[in-house]
Amino acid sequence: MIYLLSSGRTTTRLEYYVLDLFKIYLTVYPDDIPGAPSIGFDYIIQDTRKSDLVDAVRNKVSGLVSKISSRINDRAEITIDSIEILDETKARITVTINKLVTDSIDYNL
Repeated sequence: MIYLLSSGRTTTRLEYYVLDLFKIYLTVYPDDIPGAPSIGFDYIIQDTRKSDLVDAVRNKVSGLVSKISSRINDRAEITIDSIEILDETKARITVTINKLVTDSIDYNL
């Protein structure tokens, strides 16, 4: 199967497609893309103490993993390797797809 990536390139590797989906979902909010209301992720975290921030982010990202897994019919194993709070406005998550492809993604909280 050939997958179209957000860069306009294509790949036959499901792992790169899933990683690209992760990046897209963390970049846009639901309804940002006309005609595609299911793409995007509302990951705004409010009223959370700094000491609880990693757990709050982990819960949100776990929901995203479930959403992407169902979208691809559970054909890939998605593992959250780490979550690092960079500052009050940014976090970095590291994910591995099918134990083959690992990447870190920075996003705004």
